[in-house]
Amino acid sequence: MTSRWTRAVLGLDAAWTVAAPSGVCLAAHDGDRWHRVAVAPSAQTFIDLARGVPVPWNAPKIVGGPLDAGALLGASRSLLDGADVTVVAVDMPMAHGGVTARRPCDNAVSRTFGRAKCGTHSPTKERPGPHGAALTDAFLQAGYTLATRANAPRERALIEVYPHPALLALTGESTRLAYKIGKPGRTWSTVRPLWMRVLRRLDAELAGATLDLPTEAPLARLKRWEDALDATVCAWVGARYSEARVECYGDDTAAIWCPTGSAAAARGEAMADDDAGA
Repeated sequence: MTSRWTRAVLGLDAAWTVAAPSGVCLAAHDGDRWHRVAVAPSAQTFIDLARGVPVPWNAPKIVGGPLDAGALLGASRSLLDGADVTVVAVDMPMAHGGVTARRPCDNAVSRTFGRAKCGTHSPTKERPGPHGAALTDAFLQAGYTLATRANAPRERALIEVYPHPALLALTGESTRLAYKIGKPGRTWSTVRPLWMRVLRRLDAELAGATLDLPTEAPLARLKRWEDALDATVCAWVGARYSEARVECYGDDTAAIWCPTGSAAAARGEAMADDDAGA
């Protein structure tokens, strides 16, 4: 069977610890536009989906575990009818030589987006530590190249992304969206409208079935939809990367890629329609 897909992006909202689930979104281009092929709240549910098992969105618990790059790429290939993933977009610190502390790319993003409250978290040798290094190495061994200022291939690229500044470009907001459900004082009734707004913008960028949000659910269960939403943002940034519509923050060792228009949004500048997300 010949696949209809000409390019594909695997978006990973990678947890910084082994125990926590990592959201996954697979997007692909058919020569006309981008489509959301599959989305899942964890690596295992994504792999199971490729085997024909529906995602158990309402299961009592979604478990984490080690991220198997080979299994994720194999599941993607199955869902893509044999086509390969061309870009892997990961929300987790990655670098040649490993990550043990803040990097120049972290500082560059924080300088540019700090005013918009989108500064980066500080990685340490423990978080993501060996877990992050193992995932990075696995994709490198699978033939992907870590995209940095020195080398940014369009094909078989492994890129680091960061949803918060990406959402500025997607929505046109100048300040970080308060959409994280686990923060003190936030409720589903206040956060859900923001999620719906983000999804509407993503739906305009990625065709196909949208991410169905519950009307209500225990707060502890909502995190799985948040992870899936973040993974979809990662996939969207990967799609932008494949079209050379991104900006590089970093050096030859590590880089964070943000959609063109993110910095302008953070400055409160009006963006051209092409950069505004729809």
